[in-house]
Amino acid sequence: EAVPHFERACALDPTPNAHLTFGRALLDQRNFKDAATHYRAALEFDDNSAEAHLNLAVALRALGRTAEAAEHLRRARQLGATAP
Repeated sequence: EAVPHFERACALDPTPNAHLTFGRALLDQRNFKDAATHYRAALEFDDNSAEAHLNLAVALRALGRTAEAAEHLRRARQLGATAP
């Protein structure tokens, strides 16, 4: 239900927060591939976003890309993330 609204928000105003929010909605729906795309887009704006690195790690892990997920998890922790 919310996905079309987030999609429109990202198209109209592609900010890091819009991509993070859309990524979270997609992650909740277990759409890991598209969630990863939006977390990567958020990182293009701000590579120091612990939240984007952390959530990208979650999405990548779910996609079976564990080595890449580990890199992003490591970066998230460097930036102060404490979970997962």
